[in-house]
Amino acid sequence: DMTMVLRVIIRNRLSENLRHRFLLNEPVDVILMFGQIMQRNSFTLMCSSLRAHHCPDDVNNPVKEVCPQDTDSRDGFIFARDIPDRSTQSYRVQFRSLILEKKLGDALAIHDKIVSKDKRLIDRSAYNILIWGCGKYGYSRKAYELYTKMKESQLAPSNVTYTSLFNSFANSPYKSESLKLCEKVLRDVKKFDINLNYINYHAMIKAYGRCGDILMAFDLVDEMMSKKIPVNSETISFLLQGCLSQTESGFILAIMIWGKMKQYRIPRIIQHYNLLLRITKSCGVKEAASLHVFLMKNPTFFLPISLLDTESNASENTSKLLPITKKSRDDSAFSNYDSPEKRYNGLGGLDGLLAMMKKDKIKPDIKFFTNILELVPDCDTSENEILNAMSINKVQPDDVFLCMLMKKRCSYNNYEGAKEVLKLFNEYNVKLNVLVYGILATTCRTANDAKMYLESLDSNEIRLNVQILGCMLNNACRSLDYQYIIYLMKQYKIHKITPSKQCLKSLANAHKRGRQIELDIDNNVDVPKKLRQRIKRISYKHFVMSYRPWIKLVRNSEADPWEQFTVKYEDD
Repeated sequence: DMTMVLRVIIRNRLSENLRHRFLLNEPVDVILMFGQIMQRNSFTLMCSSLRAHHCPDDVNNPVKEVCPQDTDSRDGFIFARDIPDRSTQSYRVQFRSLILEKKLGDALAIHDKIVSKDKRLIDRSAYNILIWGCGKYGYSRKAYELYTKMKESQLAPSNVTYTSLFNSFANSPYKSESLKLCEKVLRDVKKFDINLNYINYHAMIKAYGRCGDILMAFDLVDEMMSKKIPVNSETISFLLQGCLSQTESGFILAIMIWGKMKQYRIPRIIQHYNLLLRITKSCGVKEAASLHVFLMKNPTFFLPISLLDTESNASENTSKLLPITKKSRDDSAFSNYDSPEKRYNGLGGLDGLLAMMKKDKIKPDIKFFTNILELVPDCDTSENEILNAMSINKVQPDDVFLCMLMKKRCSYNNYEGAKEVLKLFNEYNVKLNVLVYGILATTCRTANDAKMYLESLDSNEIRLNVQILGCMLNNACRSLDYQYIIYLMKQYKIHKITPSKQCLKSLANAHKRGRQIELDIDNNVDVPKKLRQRIKRISYKHFVMSYRPWIKLVRNSEADPWEQFTVKYEDD
């Protein structure tokens, strides 16, 4: 009996998982995957024999003998074209392995071939794996398309499906489009009355927060609490991530969340401190008055009005963070926190934050000190305080921290201090990387400096990238050295590097400033001698003539971040 023979072979050759599937009367699945082990000819013959033995009464779908020329082997899996109801287990395995190998485009191409060309259906688990892959890389448009096809195939989306969908929206580079997709999927969730768990809610909070709708994220927290789903430290992390998207009012939102954690007895973790420091750097308090009005109209909102209304309900740590009085009712109350440095001091500075962490029984990590480094004043004293605190807390600097320290010293022209950082690389056994060379690019002040620097990159086999060129271009634009700018524009074309948005903005400012200085000279307006000489040089005229064609060229070469996933399936 063929089945008995195969049972013995599989028991000795296949994994426990596949043996279990075979014993559960799924022999076709096992044989299809067993094709990786057995020779091709004998595999196809046994496949047809076993199929006939397993489904003798299948009159509507008679099984043909599968010949070698009727099968398609690709990437180690056998595609038997003459078995119409073949299980999708091998597809699921292949999709997952391709996604983990960062080949999402290949997985999507195989799916398109299966569905459109071969007219086969895949099950819900296979769809979930593909949507999970799209979520991993932020391919929100394709994730929603797969979700739509899933419903058209009359496959009910599961909780895993919705988690992966909202993860794709959260990681998408196109926030406004993803926010619209969030609304569509949320309507489906309510329409089908899906019983959401805390993982679903976290994915939704993350998506709405990162896409800019922070109020909806807080509504979801309210919904969690009304359903008695615990709000924990992970929930707070996603809320703080949402605050990062609010550049105008994110800081005051984060402070309110910080005060509310005490009331709900939610323990703080190191990620909360790191996110708070990032918010302190990037977000302001400009919309405090309008936010106060909203909170007064929504008393059941997760955020408390205690910070703006009464200090009695605020946590002890919060009142120490920002001493805001009960009379505060407009933006003027927050005028003292209009810069990152002032907001950092409002948090208590390095000593105050370390004291709070000690009280919360949290040990600082290297990310904490890296975030602190971006907020302290530009001076050796503040930087040495951080290094001393790291030594006391037994935190060893990594390459990112040391590169940030070097960059900070270069920013206020402390080039000797930046060279001292190179000694710290040796002291802490940290290897030099491309980031170090990128920061050293900021020391290039002329086209000749840049030429020597690029030669050193070639000799050390360091590849020129957009960050290194961007540092040099920003310096050139700041000093209006048009000869230097033209040289760097040529390097972009030679190395086929697409400039960042910040570089294009710096270049546009250099063009605008040059035009304005030229007009001032024509109108006999007093212009510094150094700038007057640079405008009269031939390099400026060359820059004016080549600027617009160059901008047009690089903008046409800008790549869509999703282009890497649009791989077309080619037949053998």
